[in-house]
This record gives sequence, structure tokens and C-alpha cells, in this order.
Amino acid sequence: TNVSTSSAQVFNFGGADDLTFTRNWTLYASTSTVSRTFNVVTNPGVITFSGNLLQGSTGAITITKTGRGTLVLSGSNTYGGGLT
Repeated sequence: TNVSTSSAQVFNFGGADDLTFTRNWTLYASTSTVSRTFNVVTNPGVITFSGNLLQGSTGAITITKTGRGTLVLSGSNTYGGGLT
């Protein structure tokens, strides 16, 4: 799966059950800096990305986790941007 935009994106995850994404996810930035926000409103469920997060462009990409749920990044990530 490829994600490419020139503006910030928010991905909302919700529900009572755990959810696991197993495929690799390549992040592209079509401008100099693009932010991605993972809003995890799931509680008590856990959102897991077990595939790799890959950086597919030279633009800076930041990932921010918001919400009270749990986000797990368990893949072998080559993503080199900021993570908060």
C-alpha cells in the first residue's frame, strides 16, 4: 500500500477489538514535509502494524500518534522520520 499526499493526513482507528495490519506501507511526501497522524481511539483494543513502514521519497515525513488507544509498530521499519 502506498500513501502519497502533499498535505497532512489523519487516519482514525476505532472499535472495541484488536486490529492488525500485516502488509508493508510505503509513505511518500510530495512536498518537503508531510505529517501523518494515527488517531487511535480504540480502547481497550490494540492497533498493530506488523508490516514494514517504508519511506519511499526524500521528503520529510512525521508520524504522530494521538488518542487513548495503543498503537504497536512491530515491523522492521526503514522509515527515517520523526515519531511522537
